[in-house]
Amino acid sequence: MKTSHRYKLNTFFLRTEPPCENYQYESFCDFVLFFDTEEEQNDFQDFVTSHQNLFNEIYPKYESEKPIHYEQIKDYKEDAFIDDYRNVLTVKEMLSVFRKNTSF
Repeated sequence: MKTSHRYKLNTFFLRTEPPCENYQYESFCDFVLFFDTEEEQNDFQDFVTSHQNLFNEIYPKYESEKPIHYEQIKDYKEDAFIDDYRNVLTVKEMLSVFRKNTSF
């Protein structure tokens, strides 16, 4: 939530970290949804729930996507990680659609 203290602190520290830390943070943020308000978050959750067909339409664009680099986690199933990765890309695109056209 952009109005949260955590978000404000992260933004503050981001400005003071070395460039490599900045790159890592930006890479991490590529896979996090930031909402302006709690109302927007709730509305988006309703949107995702009621527009599963849009998810199914967008997801195939990312079926061949794989993370550029990620650390192997012991006992973590790679297929599950890649599926989570693709789901995040899909949901982020859905958030863009939601914000462009809030009349859904």
